[in-house]
Amino acid sequence: RIEVEIGGKKRGFWFGLGFLGNLLDELGIEIDGILEQLNKNPFKMIPQIIYHSTKYHSERTGEEDDFTFYDVTDWIEEIGYDDERVSTLLAAFTRSMTKDVPETQLKEYKKYALTVKGT
Repeated sequence: RIEVEIGGKKRGFWFGLGFLGNLLDELGIEIDGILEQLNKNPFKMIPQIIYHSTKYHSERTGEEDDFTFYDVTDWIEEIGYDDERVSTLLAAFTRSMTKDVPETQLKEYKKYALTVKGT
C-alpha cells in the first residue's frame, strides 16, 4: 500500500493479489494480458491500473469512493504521464507483479515482455 497526492488530495493505492484479481476480472484478461495491454495501449491501461488500485484501497479500508475511471484519467492528464507520481504508482504495480516470483518465472516474464514490445 502506498499513498500519493493526486486528484487534489492524498489517496491510497493498494497493489497485491486482491487488486490483481479485480483488475483481471474487470478487464476480462489473463495475467499475461496485462503486459500485452500496457504495450498495446498504455494510455488506457495505465489509468485502469491506477483506478483499480485506488478503488481496491477504498474497498479494503472502508473509505468512500469519490472518483470515477474518468476522474483518474483526468488526474493523469493534468499532471502528465511522465510525472513522478505516475512513475511511483507504476513502480509499485511492477513490484506487486514480480514479488515472490521465482527467478525462472521472472526470466520468462521478461522474455515475454521483450517479445510483446518487439511485435
